[in-house]
Amino acid sequence: MTRPVSSRPVSSRPVSSRPVSSRSAHGASLLLLALAAGCARTTVEGTSVGNPGLTAVRVAPADQLAPSSARLALGTLTAVGCGGGRQTLVAGVELDLLAPAQVALPAGALCGLELTPAAPLVVEGVDGLGASFRAALTLPTLNLVVQTLPVDGETSVLELATPGWLSPETFADGPLIEAGDPRHDGLVELVLSGAGLYPDRNGDLDLDDTEREDRRGEREDDDDDDDDDDDDDDAEDEIEEDDEPEGEPEDDDADEADEADEAD
Repeated sequence: MTRPVSSRPVSSRPVSSRPVSSRSAHGASLLLLALAAGCARTTVEGTSVGNPGLTAVRVAPADQLAPSSARLALGTLTAVGCGGGRQTLVAGVELDLLAPAQVALPAGALCGLELTPAAPLVVEGVDGLGASFRAALTLPTLNLVVQTLPVDGETSVLELATPGWLSPETFADGPLIEAGDPRHDGLVELVLSGAGLYPDRNGDLDLDDTEREDRRGEREDDDDDDDDDDDDDDAEDEIEEDDEPEGEPEDDDADEADEADEAD
């Protein structure tokens, strides 16, 4: 079983959105233990080796802005094993990306994560001058290629974007950014290109500069395919050039002979 530590339907409050009392914290600890005991023999590939891990799903901090809310309604979050196996980790919940949300990972070798949103990523707050800002970003499915991250009880962080991706200058042309706004697609690209999976060395479900240097997963890139297509096009052009008929020197020689006869 690999359900999130705390998940609720999309229509309810975000994951990890309520304060945790000492009693409920004890209950959460028991729940984590129960998850570990119940899932210790379940991996993406269906084998029985290792213990489940935990990943925190969050959004990178902004620059000179302190968002009060960052929410993502999730369709599915799927783990992809190195042997091609797939396992849905969580579905149909709203994630609080500031808390951050915590999701159990199956044990074994993890080679990919696939995040499919069900609604826009919404980040909002008030800047230092008291002005409100809001970005509602429509994200496509995010496929992260992971450089074989072994999961055996460790914690990790799945972070969207990179630090400083939002700043007061982002909202200089208006406090609201949504689909259709000229700034929208650029912010979406920042979220996707900056997304990564990182080992959480100290287990605090946060990232420092040192941990960010050890990026194990990043967005799947189609540029290689494009380069291959370009190479194929170049090869075809070379073939066409080779097939072009060369000049006909015999005809030129015949013309010169005719001119000589006329001169005589």
